[in-house]
Amino acid sequence: MKHILLTVFSLVAASLFAKEMPFKEIVVALDNYNPQIQIARAKIESNQISMRTERNLDDPSVEYLLMSPGNANDMELVVSQEFAFPTKYARMKKAEKLAYKRDSLEYELTRKEVIASAYEICAEIIYLNQILEMDSIRYEMSRVNYEKLKRGMEEGKYNILEVNEGQIGMITAFSNYSETRRSLSENTLQLNALAGNNTTLKINDREYPQNLKDCSRKSTIMEELIAVEAEINAQQMKVAKAESHPSLSAGYKMVKSGETAHGFVVGSSIPIFSARGKKQLVQAESTVSNLELSQRAAELEVSLNNELNRVEEYVKLTSMYDKDMFDQTLQLLKKTVDGGRITEIEYTTVLDSWYDNNKTYLEQVKEFNKSLLKVFVYCED
Repeated sequence: MKHILLTVFSLVAASLFAKEMPFKEIVVALDNYNPQIQIARAKIESNQISMRTERNLDDPSVEYLLMSPGNANDMELVVSQEFAFPTKYARMKKAEKLAYKRDSLEYELTRKEVIASAYEICAEIIYLNQILEMDSIRYEMSRVNYEKLKRGMEEGKYNILEVNEGQIGMITAFSNYSETRRSLSENTLQLNALAGNNTTLKINDREYPQNLKDCSRKSTIMEELIAVEAEINAQQMKVAKAESHPSLSAGYKMVKSGETAHGFVVGSSIPIFSARGKKQLVQAESTVSNLELSQRAAELEVSLNNELNRVEEYVKLTSMYDKDMFDQTLQLLKKTVDGGRITEIEYTTVLDSWYDNNKTYLEQVKEFNKSLLKVFVYCED
């Protein structure tokens, strides 16, 4: 069984890596250490063991009777074994195979959910890496500008109010830098928590994964799960019907009363009471599982459709921005203030505007990639 499980997991991993999964180190760590994935993996084997034990025969029955009063040598011994009608075991075994397929799909679904959550954090970290770099530039430029304002005040060019304003700008820039560092640390801790804190994961990237394929076919995993669950429910109903068949028993009997006699014992038990309500129970459980799966399927479809819509909207929005223009603006701003064509006060205003607009642009790019990565995880190409 373990060999089969490992083969299934290897095939799942291979199919994902065949799609050139980004952040491969993260995915490997999740496979090895994520508690949800480990639980889903363990459930496959535990459910199989549970269903196999349900097919176990009842314990043999041994009866020994010593006659009294009477001849001290008079005795009776009966050893018998009871078992269900044979069709029940065949139906239970088929239900076991279907349950294995269902649990494997649940495992794959859980794995996708965990990877999608990790990718969302990875996208956030990449964004924060970009912002941290920008915060560092802004703080350094604000610090240099503040020093110029102080020298300008000594020369009579600026007053104390203008110098204080420059100092506030420098403090604000440093505060933003510190806040970004804290957010980066928090997200890194969340990422490592997904791997059970059993390894050290760190994303230093400042660029998002490239060449992610567009998903031309929606995820069918929930559809497969619903179909398998319907097969299991139908098979469980057959098992319940088999419960109404008589159980059988066979054994050996020895009687000693002067002479010793041997023989076989056969018997039957009619389930007048024990099978009552079992078909209704299976039907009720089937209804509950079908409703739950239908709800999960609808929620997943809505979620993926929302992400696809977001991708389309963010493509339109981000296409209106020009990153080269933002970089060029910063370089021109430095040259302009160094050349004396704008004052340090004007410089502060333009720098703040550059920062706010560039940050807005990077936020949109982040959200676009978050949606793209989630859709990619569930893509069936």
